[in-house]
Amino acid sequence: MSTNSFFAKFLRFIGIVLMALTGGFTFLGGLAHFCRCVFRKI
Repeated sequence: MSTNSFFAKFLRFIGIVLMALTGGFTFLGGLAHFCRCVFRKI
């Protein structure tokens, strides 16, 4: 059970990191789109 517990913690950590990266890239993409639309003259 201890090896399975370590594997589960490792998978949970990887999942949290990937979800954080996904959220970050989505936020940066939205911010870039907003800036491109608002500051079109530049």
